[in-house]
Amino acid sequence: ETVVPVFETMLRLTTDIVVDRYLPPPDRPAAAAVLAGVCRKLLGHAPPGGDQQLAAARGLVTCAGPEDVGWLAEWLDGDGVPDGLVMDPELRWAVLFRLATHGAADHARIDDELARDRSARGVQQATRCWAARPDPAAKRWAWQLVTTDREESNRVVVAAADGFWRPEHADVTGPYVSRYFTEIGAPAGWRTEQMLAAVTRAAYPTYAVDGSTLAAADAALAAGDLHPIVRREVLDATADLRRAVRVRTAHRGLG
Repeated sequence: ETVVPVFETMLRLTTDIVVDRYLPPPDRPAAAAVLAGVCRKLLGHAPPGGDQQLAAARGLVTCAGPEDVGWLAEWLDGDGVPDGLVMDPELRWAVLFRLATHGAADHARIDDELARDRSARGVQQATRCWAARPDPAAKRWAWQLVTTDREESNRVVVAAADGFWRPEHADVTGPYVSRYFTEIGAPAGWRTEQMLAAVTRAAYPTYAVDGSTLAAADAALAAGDLHPIVRREVLDATADLRRAVRVRTAHRGLG
């Protein structure tokens, strides 16, 4: 695909939906490696400094697995970066997010990057990275921010929710699946409707694709005590989850 926006859109959909939600966890690494290979090939042929090179680099970072933390860290240090590729703040945060997700960026490393980018966007990205670390303490911190905080900006809270659930972290985030359905409605007492919708949507356990998550969601919806906005977001997200469960079931049947 030579049209950059189409390439980026299809790669995002394939990664976020097909690989991270529809495929069973054991099949994810091989599928991500295939996509990484496509991005690496494009990166090798794209004209330096162009949109195609940047799209390929972003895609490669998104698909990077634990085995890639070496070159990801090198890119942040300015080593091995392809000729013409500019490591702007957006790309640097994307790289750091993958490192954080794979447990290769501690709190101090994220603090260092935040010192380079003190913008509001930098604060949001740092929050997202802190929440993405596979560390029980980091998850507890992020969860409290999502469900109880009344001080941080809306965008920071949404960033924490966005970084919290990672398909690689099921062993750490598993206990929070049921907690989502019992605790996500509490902020309705103090958050604006727009903020309530955004956090409810971002904090949904999207990657916990199994029958127990569906059962918890259905029970919460059936109870009838959710705020209307929370209910709407949970209902929509659960429809997507139900589809993912069906796809995984079919996939196992084919296997």
